[in-house]
Amino acid sequence: MVVNLFLLEDTSQLFGNASVTFADAMSAMKSLNTFFKRKQLRRINELLEDFDSRVEEVNDHDEHRYLEGIIRTENRILLSYFIPFTGAALTCFLPAVFSENRRLLYSAWFPFDWKNSDTAYYIII
Repeated sequence: MVVNLFLLEDTSQLFGNASVTFADAMSAMKSLNTFFKRKQLRRINELLEDFDSRVEEVNDHDEHRYLEGIIRTENRILLSYFIPFTGAALTCFLPAVFSENRRLLYSAWFPFDWKNSDTAYYIII
């Protein structure tokens, strides 16, 4: 996608593709950061499990109910993000998969022939 930014001649396409390229690059950086920090994330998970067991040991029903309310609220927030995101992603992805002509979701340049290879096409979309 970055290479394609330099190959575009139309400025409207340049700015449209730049936003997608930037979002894609940030997503890749987030994934790499999670990968490199996975040991610390496991340690944090262990600490949270320890805190959860302490709350259960105290046996305070009010505090337990309060924490369950926080978890329910968090799950609602997660679903309110996940459901629209999944719907939007599918509305972009499915037309490309079922199209008679092979096309990409966003214009990009690849150093291989993706139009004539099923494997390459399905990997990059």
